Amino acid sequence: MVMLFKMVQVIILVIILLKRLVLNLRIVIILLKTPYQTSWGVSTRMIGAIIMTHGDDHGLVLPPKIAPFKTIIIPIGDVSEKLEELKSSLKNNNITFKVDERDKTPGFKFAEAEVKGYPIRIELGKEI
Repeated sequence: MVMLFKMVQVIILVIILLKRLVLNLRIVIILLKTPYQTSWGVSTRMIGAIIMTHGDDHGLVLPPKIAPFKTIIIPIGDVSEKLEELKSSLKNNNITFKVDERDKTPGFKFAEAEVKGYPIRIELGKEI
C-alpha cells in the first residue's frame, strides 16, 4: 500500500512537471512567433500626415527623400541646348527630374508644380 502511494505521488509529480513544461513551451512558442499587423489606415494616415506637415494654402512641398521627382524643369521659350545640358547633368548626379514641356503658360506650370509638391523648380529661359 505504501508502495502504491509512493507511485501515485511520483505520477502526480511527473504530471505537474509536464504541465509546467508544456505551459513554458507554449509561452516560448508564443514569444517566438512572428507578429502580424494589418495595414489598414497606415497608408491614408501617412499620406494625410505628410500633407498636413508639408502643405499650406499654396500647395504641397514633399521632402526630397519621398518625392517621386526631386525637381521639375520648366523650359520657357526655345532652350533645347541648355535643357539637354541640364538633363545630362542631373542624370549624372542621380537626381530624378521631370520636364514640363506642355503647351501651357509658364505661370500655369509654376502653379501646378507648386500644388503637386516638387521640392525644386528650375525655370529655364533665355537671358534678357
